[in-house]
Amino acid sequence: HSPSEVERTMKSAGDNRAELEKVLNHYRAAGDRQKLKAAEYLIAHMADKHSFQGGNIERYDIMFHLLDSLYREGIYTGETLVITRTWDSLVRHYGPINPDRLEIVYDCRHVRADFLINNIESAFNAWRQLPYYISYDFKHFCEYVLPYRAGNEPLEDYRERYFSDIRHLVDTATSVDGIITGFFDEFKMNRNYWQSLSLWGYPIDIPISKMEKGHRGSCRHQVNFATLIM
Repeated sequence: HSPSEVERTMKSAGDNRAELEKVLNHYRAAGDRQKLKAAEYLIAHMADKHSFQGGNIERYDIMFHLLDSLYREGIYTGETLVITRTWDSLVRHYGPINPDRLEIVYDCRHVRADFLINNIESAFNAWRQLPYYISYDFKHFCEYVLPYRAGNEPLEDYRERYFSDIRHLVDTATSVDGIITGFFDEFKMNRNYWQSLSLWGYPIDIPISKMEKGHRGSCRHQVNFATLIM
């Protein structure tokens, strides 16, 4: 990234510019050049990052309540009749979710300094405890470990919780393949995260909190969820 990219985001941030400057000033005051570079990296790549809100998104929350009820009853797989009928009813009553009709929430205009600082600290904490067989390259860290979002899901705090919750998957593995296999077994077999064909009609990324509630998503939702957690 370059100073011009950082400034481009700052100009796009509007009234929220002060929050982004707080992050940079925090690491300047701490004298931590590497974390300052990480903060600059995030801000430089933030200008176009966004999530969605408004429209008829909340109308579809009933799907996640339904899926939660099914999960609690031990029904993890298959598109049961109640799922397809509920989905079809929502589409008939409220229309399909159309991203073009939703409000775009740009990160740079809404993200808080504390959120970014906590994310940076959590990312460095994870990076400094990586197994020997994973790259310690700073560029790789910035690209794969540091980012606070994977798609266009709403921003949520989750890193510290999952770092503790699934740390055993890293500690017991001896290779990258071992981590991936352990992750798959944990979330697919033990926690029962499965596909929902109906949710292919949900065209935006699902936040972690709703994935945790419903335990289902389309393939793309599950990939986004796995990327965030890993």
